[in-house]
Amino acid sequence: MTVASLAQQQAFINSNLPLASTIAGQLGLSPSEVLGQWALETGWGTQSNYSALNNPGNVSPGGQLASYPTMQAGAQAYANVLQSMGVTGLGNPQQFATALEAKGYAGANQQYAQSLVQTIGQVQTMAPGTTAPAYNPGGGFWSWLRARIGDVGIIVLGGALVLGTLLVVSKETTINLGAK
Repeated sequence: MTVASLAQQQAFINSNLPLASTIAGQLGLSPSEVLGQWALETGWGTQSNYSALNNPGNVSPGGQLASYPTMQAGAQAYANVLQSMGVTGLGNPQQFATALEAKGYAGANQQYAQSLVQTIGQVQTMAPGTTAPAYNPGGGFWSWLRARIGDVGIIVLGGALVLGTLLVVSKETTINLGAK
């Protein structure tokens, strides 16, 4: 197994962030969760399944490693697999990684969740803006709201309790809610 240098890891994040953000939006995940899994599955892009097969998620239907005509097609296949497994919108890296391990994404690897959480942490350290769930324009109000408050906020419908420090209404406007 090839160990990726920090420069290779940063290049992997930079080159895959736009596509990972799109896929994350479809799945209700953060870009760091998607990038972290792709990094773990491909050795930060150093393994042949990434470049030669256009398979960032190491998708293996029927136990056979799949090949795709483009990286976008491989990423969409990854999204389809996670959707079919019900691994979407889980809220944080630990829940995401545990769900993948429990549903057998990594076969018999009993350390998969731990390795994935560590890799997601590396991505978050190297690309801090990737921690909030990606906005899904087709996901309605709750997807929009979750993309803005992430794992920090709690909203009680019909009540006055709003916990969390910031709610970003748009890229230009931020409302400081405080904790009341």
